[in-house]
Amino acid sequence: MGPGLFVGVLNVLEWGKLAIDGPEPPFAHDVMRVYLATSRDGVHFDAEWVYAQQELIPHGVCRRQPGCANNEELKRAVPEAFSQGGPKMWAGLCCPFDHGIVLPASNMLTVGGEHLLHYEGRQARRI
Repeated sequence: MGPGLFVGVLNVLEWGKLAIDGPEPPFAHDVMRVYLATSRDGVHFDAEWVYAQQELIPHGVCRRQPGCANNEELKRAVPEAFSQGGPKMWAGLCCPFDHGIVLPASNMLTVGGEHLLHYEGRQARRI
């Protein structure tokens, strides 16, 4: 970054163990999100992006019909693949790799003046 500017990456567990009754599953609320934080002294960080809900690395969004296959379509199109893990294949067609959880690297890279942050994404919310 520039002189006197520090950058932090925050992993924030939002609504952890919050008892929410309703039609949505718990993981719709109990989600770890990644945010950027900045500081001028390296001690006091501004978490404004957390409160504004502006994720640094947004989770991938699942596609809905039309645009992704369902189990019946997979059975017709690739019956041999369905017998070898079709439901997993359906999830792969409908949700991107970083839908469930985003895990950022602990350090940023600077290459040619460009700052990069690598991350791992998973479809499931469990590690």
